[in-house]
Amino acid sequence: MRGTISPNPFLPDGGQARFASGIGVEDFIREMTVVEYGPDRLLRTGRHHAVLAEEENLAARAEAVRERLELLKLTVEERKEAGRRKFIYTEG
Repeated sequence: MRGTISPNPFLPDGGQARFASGIGVEDFIREMTVVEYGPDRLLRTGRHHAVLAEEENLAARAEAVRERLELLKLTVEERKEAGRRKFIYTEG
């Protein structure tokens, strides 16, 4: 097959393709990491995250953390009012 290619090209594998493949579904799946922080943990570590984000030139991320910290410091009623004005607020 010198210099040619077909719609279904193959590589000689000595018959190993019957039980193992060089490419699979996992090669086309995008992985995502999700980190959840509860309010108490965010209050303890949030300002450190904001500083780190700024050091990495992620100004929007730093600002998002600061806004969440400010929101956590509000009372429930203040949060609802702030949600109507600026934040997406879900109580739960």
